[in-house]
Amino acid sequence: MEARERAWEAERERAAAEERRRQGEIKRQEAENRKRIELLQEAKNWQDAQLIGEYTRHIKQAAASAGGKGLGEWLAWVQSVVEGLDPTAARLGSFDTG
Repeated sequence: MEARERAWEAERERAAAEERRRQGEIKRQEAENRKRIELLQEAKNWQDAQLIGEYTRHIKQAAASAGGKGLGEWLAWVQSVVEGLDPTAARLGSFDTG
């Protein structure tokens, strides 16, 4: 009876270890998926910042010939939007420079 109990306990421990390994692999895959989603969002934000920058340059050119009040204030606001969207500075800051 004792040998059978030891075998059962060994099998239970093996199954528990396998389950821990499986759960660890699931967590690693989930973390990798989150990183990929974050990367895609980062790239989209960068692309949006680039698009807004192009649009801003267009507006500056158009306003230079048309004139108009409030352009400076609007441009300052747009710059703050672009800085908030563009992930470049944050990404560069995440690299170890040492």
